[in-house]
Amino acid sequence: KTTLRVHASHDLALVRLRDLFETAGEVNLDIQFHGSTDSLMSLARNHCDLAGFHLALNTPPAESAIFRRWLKPRSHRLIHFVTRTQGLMLAAGNPHKIRTLSDLAEKKVRFVNRQRGSGTRVEFDRLIARTNIALSSISGYQTEEFTHLAVAATVAGGMADAGFGIQAAAAQLGLDFIPLLSENYYLVCQGKLLKQ
Repeated sequence: KTTLRVHASHDLALVRLRDLFETAGEVNLDIQFHGSTDSLMSLARNHCDLAGFHLALNTPPAESAIFRRWLKPRSHRLIHFVTRTQGLMLAAGNPHKIRTLSDLAEKKVRFVNRQRGSGTRVEFDRLIARTNIALSSISGYQTEEFTHLAVAATVAGGMADAGFGIQAAAAQLGLDFIPLLSENYYLVCQGKLLKQ
């Protein structure tokens, strides 16, 4: 049985892929969840066989440079895995009537964030930078979780009023969701791995 070491940004589809491979019995995906940048660094240092990262559609080249610096076009192969939607995860029924990012500050709601270094945190910060919202005005901006499901569970459990993450995690826990961006999730490997 072949084992592939996977360092990747958290995504529920990747967990499902691991389960499918496990059922088939031929490949074991040993998945460790890290931020997008850390995952690409792991691949560059040969600490994993596959790395997973995500990038918002229409991201300007200057903003995607953080990922490109770890990719080697001559030796790495980029595989489009899924397209997904990220946005605000809200308590069922949206009791605080949150509609926009500005409401996070104006309505003084409790927010839960993803950890620094995660692609999701980078994208959230990029969205906030396009507004006039001061990060210090978002209560809970420094409160961090390491997966989309953990953010969703924090909101579902009433410990936060809003979080930022993928629609699939919000749906799994019955949360309301406001879509804010679409993105592509990629897997990257050494080209020689595809020839085996």
